[in-house]
Amino acid sequence: MKKINNRVLKPWLDLQIEEFPESQLILGADAMASPPNLNLEMLEKFVVPYIKDLKEEFGPEVGVVNWWGESYFEEIENLLKLKKQVAPYNGMLRVQDPDIPKIDMNKVLDFVIKNDLTLTLGLGASFIVNSSREELKERVENYVLMGQMARDFTLYLCNIGQNTDGTKIDLAINTARESLRSQKRWIYPASSA
Repeated sequence: MKKINNRVLKPWLDLQIEEFPESQLILGADAMASPPNLNLEMLEKFVVPYIKDLKEEFGPEVGVVNWWGESYFEEIENLLKLKKQVAPYNGMLRVQDPDIPKIDMNKVLDFVIKNDLTLTLGLGASFIVNSSREELKERVENYVLMGQMARDFTLYLCNIGQNTDGTKIDLAINTARESLRSQKRWIYPASSA
């Protein structure tokens, strides 16, 4: 893991910083480290220390936000704590499909509020493709409603593929905007993640 950090990731981060000096975030997409691929002990031993090493060298804006797998745990708080440690500025949390409908989101929201985190909720690509327009609208409204409990909120359309009907993408975006307008509270996310 040290070799990967030193020979691959650090030069890659150097290049990103050189090419994009105004960036506020340096994000890694590490979905392969998500449960069930790795358990909590493996994350603590083989992943977290190396992300912390990158943060120490490059700054707190370095982080990983794309872990998923909360639905593999009865108690999700320990995974949420690890996700907070590896997030940029230790201040962001992303939870996404397929986990959201399967877990107690009150635990996530309590954790986000208690730790004053920004929240990203990810709408799954397969759900967008396979859902009816009514199901899609209902889920987006629900996610926006939950997201409004956080300091900052972003709705993330996960890995949209070429087989996605563009009208469904429009529906998701327009539904999110309408939901925000109806609540009379606009959220401007801290990142574009």
